[in-house]
Amino acid sequence: HILMQPQIPDSKLRETEKKAQEIIDEIKRGDLSFEEAVKKYSEDKETKNNGGLILNPATGEASFDLTRMDPALYARVNDLKKGELIVFAAPSGAGKSSLIKEIISNNENIELSVSATTRSPREGETHGKDYFFVNDNEFNDLKKKDAFIESADVHGHQYGTLKAFVEEKLENNISVVLDIDVQGFIQISNSIKKVISIFIIPPSLDELKKRLILRGLDADDVINRRMENAIKELKHAKYFDYIVLNDDFNRAFNDITSIIFDKNYEYNETYNKNILKDLLD
Repeated sequence: HILMQPQIPDSKLRETEKKAQEIIDEIKRGDLSFEEAVKKYSEDKETKNNGGLILNPATGEASFDLTRMDPALYARVNDLKKGELIVFAAPSGAGKSSLIKEIISNNENIELSVSATTRSPREGETHGKDYFFVNDNEFNDLKKKDAFIESADVHGHQYGTLKAFVEEKLENNISVVLDIDVQGFIQISNSIKKVISIFIIPPSLDELKKRLILRGLDADDVINRRMENAIKELKHAKYFDYIVLNDDFNRAFNDITSIIFDKNYEYNETYNKNILKDLLD
């Protein structure tokens, strides 16, 4: 709540809280920068300030001064200058990569995290854009220095998400998407509190296998191994903040967009967990 003088009526207090929330929403949507909001709602010479609420004696109208609000609310608004850390996980074939690509292409303030890896660059890959390519000694040194928020060994190569990279983006109002496996999520959830975690699920295991076959990237034995891993990964989906069913791409995209941007989004947790249960039964 905002600190106000006792003489201000309850109706004005409620109006002030509503105004504060409108400001927060504008900043979070990206309609206003924090600096623009301060300028837009700052006090002028004809108003009387009361701890954040600006009352105009002539009209009785209320406006809001971000520079004089209650410190707790000011900290909350100021924190919105920072980006969000958004973690995605899913079994292979669930459509996670395509959804992430669509989310990023439609939002200029969201970027995919660039991981460090010990594997060699593939054709067309660029250091600092696709990955930070390092050797094993360099990676191990970074690990000893606690430079990663999560790391893993994948097919004989090391991968890790650099703290410095993520923190710099977040401080500059850029949200960072992490496309990681369940083990990476467990590491992050144990060390970082403010994370939006989203697990993408397919409509059925049969549909998941069909997608893996149709994309034509893997041999039969690899597909069977991916299906075995999928069941293990799906068992961890319940630990994520949100489970999103990808049976229709546009609907899944809209659900994820609402999760990230709409504070009033009504997540049907029971419905999604029932779908997950059916997948695992």
